[in-house]
Amino acid sequence: MRLIALLTRRIEQRVGELLGINLTDLVALDHLIAQGPKTPSDLASLLEVTTAASTHIVDRLERAGHVSREPDATDRRKVLVVPVAASVDRVRQVVEPVLERLDAIIDGLSEADVAVIERFLGQIIDFYVAELQRPLGTPTPSKPSSNPPRRRGKGPSHG
Repeated sequence: MRLIALLTRRIEQRVGELLGINLTDLVALDHLIAQGPKTPSDLASLLEVTTAASTHIVDRLERAGHVSREPDATDRRKVLVVPVAASVDRVRQVVEPVLERLDAIIDGLSEADVAVIERFLGQIIDFYVAELQRPLGTPTPSKPSSNPPRRRGKGPSHG
C-alpha cells in the first residue's frame, strides 16, 4: 500500500510537470474537471485551504492558462473558476492511457479476484475515512479481526 501511494504521488507529480503546475494546483484542476466550475471559496473548501490560498492557486492556474474566471450566469456577483477546454483535453491525453492500462490489468482478473480486491480496498477506504474523522493524536481504536494474522514482509518478488 505504501509503495502504491508513493508511485501514485510520483505519477501525479509527472502529470503536474507536464502541465507546468505543482501538485496542489493539479488537485484543484482535477476537482474543476471532475466537478465543473467552482467559486474560489468552494474550491478552498474542497482543497481544505483558506480562501486566500485558494485565490493564489486560481491565480497560478490562470497564469498557466488552465482556468479562466467567469461571472456566474445565475448570480453576477459571483465569479466561477472554469477549466479551459485545451487543458481538460491535455489532462485527458496524459491520464487516459494510464487508466486504460489499469483497466486492462483489472480485466485480466477473475470475478472472484476482483471481489476480494474490491472488499479489501473498501475496507481501506472505510479505515481512512474513519481516521480522517478522528481528532489528531488520539489512538486508533483496535478492532478484533476475524482474519488470521498475515506475514508482514515484502512478499514474493514479481521481478
